[in-house]
Amino acid sequence: MAIYGADYYGTAYYGSGAQAQFNAEPFVATPYDYASIQLSWATPRGDWDYIRAVRNSYGFPVTADDGVVLFEDEKDISRIYFLDDGALSGDTGLKQSNPYYYSIFVRQTSNNLWQKAGDAIGISVKDYNTTTNMFNYLPSVLTSQVPYGTAVDETNTFLLRYLKLISLNYDLYRTQTDNIINRYDIENINGNLIPIFMNQFGIKYEPELGLKQSRIFLNNIIRLYETKGSLLGLKEYIKAYAGYDNEISLSKNLMLDANDSSFESSIGSWSAISNCSLLRHSVTSSPSIAPYFEIESEANFPNLQTGTLQVTGSASGTAELSLSGDNPINYGIPVKSGVAYTFSGYARAGTTARSVSAKLYWYNMRGNLISSSSSGTGVSDTSGSWSRFKVSQTAPSNAYFCVPRISIANIVNAEKHYIDALQFEVGSSETYFEEARQIKINLIASRVNELLNPNFEASTNNWTISNGTMALYNDQVAPDPDASSIDISGGCVEITPLTAAEVKLTSSSMPIFSGNDYAFSIYLYETTKTISVIPFISWFNSSNTLISTSNGNSFLTSSTWTRAFTISKAPNNASYAKVGIKWTAPSGLNKVYVDAALFEKSSFINQYFDGTNGVAQRADLFWEGNSTNNARSHYYKNRFSIQNRLVDTLPNWLNVGSTFEILLAQPSS
Repeated sequence: MAIYGADYYGTAYYGSGAQAQFNAEPFVATPYDYASIQLSWATPRGDWDYIRAVRNSYGFPVTADDGVVLFEDEKDISRIYFLDDGALSGDTGLKQSNPYYYSIFVRQTSNNLWQKAGDAIGISVKDYNTTTNMFNYLPSVLTSQVPYGTAVDETNTFLLRYLKLISLNYDLYRTQTDNIINRYDIENINGNLIPIFMNQFGIKYEPELGLKQSRIFLNNIIRLYETKGSLLGLKEYIKAYAGYDNEISLSKNLMLDANDSSFESSIGSWSAISNCSLLRHSVTSSPSIAPYFEIESEANFPNLQTGTLQVTGSASGTAELSLSGDNPINYGIPVKSGVAYTFSGYARAGTTARSVSAKLYWYNMRGNLISSSSSGTGVSDTSGSWSRFKVSQTAPSNAYFCVPRISIANIVNAEKHYIDALQFEVGSSETYFEEARQIKINLIASRVNELLNPNFEASTNNWTISNGTMALYNDQVAPDPDASSIDISGGCVEITPLTAAEVKLTSSSMPIFSGNDYAFSIYLYETTKTISVIPFISWFNSSNTLISTSNGNSFLTSSTWTRAFTISKAPNNASYAKVGIKWTAPSGLNKVYVDAALFEKSSFINQYFDGTNGVAQRADLFWEGNSTNNARSHYYKNRFSIQNRLVDTLPNWLNVGSTFEILLAQPSS
């Protein structure tokens, strides 16, 4: 079956990266001189408002921010040529002999999403000194500006420029030849060879993930195969395949597998003890019973709902079923003595309501029964909905295994009841249901803005002011001149000094990782352009005691938005940080306006973002815990494509039958 929108069909991948709706072809990248490449393209047709060219050193950019943004223009001033000589602000230049990958993007007017309009590869030609060598091989009668003037030694510059035209093309072919010789250097080979090499190792190139990430995946494939099936192998696979650091843990549900708790494909280890028989009831079986649905589940990873456990009465009396039958060592749940545990589940009657309850049976390391709990909190199940029963107890001394049992009182022959969503967890009370032993994958964002209220959009929460007052103001940071299509913030804060003395704006405390570089920036303006503002980062130890304060350079205010910033390394004993700005208020008590603050683990000042605005695609931005404007902000580059493909491929790298969920914008441990 075809799956549309992800550029693949079955296991063979096909299709062009350029979208037919927005086509910049012919888009070409031609060597213009040594270490410079000229781009040319046709203006795309269609309904778009901004055009952007992006360069990447490792493969075609997969998003509009995946690399160095060469330019961004509005549609009515769009150009069709650009000379890339690596001279942009902050650029390190084009490295000779390296191929470079360019993409043209346009922003679709209807939804403000960036769409790719074309790809091109250009090579930065290496200078082998061919021009000089060719020139020196010629007779002096040709190389002199005055052929027969022996008293004058003047170089024939016209001939030299002519020879450079030939030399540049010769050096281009030589550069390409040298690159072919080094074709097994995965980091630097031409991107067109990456899919071929991937196929040799049994993995497929996926255009939506891009050549850069595919290089990393290919470069690590031997190690990934060696560690496949292990925790380390899973973590490394996600990092190599998807590009995200990650944290992996198991769900709180200690039932041994999904069949024991959700009856996905069988009744698991459950056995009938008295007056009943057990059968897995499929969601498609008759009568139709809708399995329990956990509303707290992650939106894209609902709990399993393909079956339930059907308990059918075989005689009048109390029906009882046990998790392991008479084999607690093989099928009991491992426990620790002195720890509180809770067992819970959901029951539903076929027709007649009965009392459903549970007990916990404790066994020692040899499988001998120690004791059992009381019946806990039972429920009267009904035929129209699910009801939860539960039991809690602290594991007795020497307990190694626990075997939950479920009882249904006063059952009669052929009477049916249904059980689902069974959970055994640490604690003295039940919590929302999670699948048994489910693998929880927390993807760590590409970037995290640590500030809890970075944009002053709705309040001044998480910021304090000394010798001043704060008030929300109806103004916002002007768009980035290099990326005017990106909104930054919708409001700001007006700071009014109280006296002609130091004014200090300080953020709330944020946990940090010691020994790492952190970058802080904030936008500000003040109409008189006479105030020197100093950004700072204050470091605190685990007891929230101040260690030191790193002051940045002073920034003179302007009547337009100016970005003040500082970069500092967290001390080795630092656990928390606060950031802010300070200045000496003049006698006029001039007001200062601030907005769009960014604090992240980085050695550079990057483009601003929060959970709503900034960078490129809003779909890649999240507020931690869905706490808009009042939490950390997470940015996942190319999140939509990566997450979808990761969901499809992860089962091939997990043990058979394992369930998993992928979490975004969660706190990192």
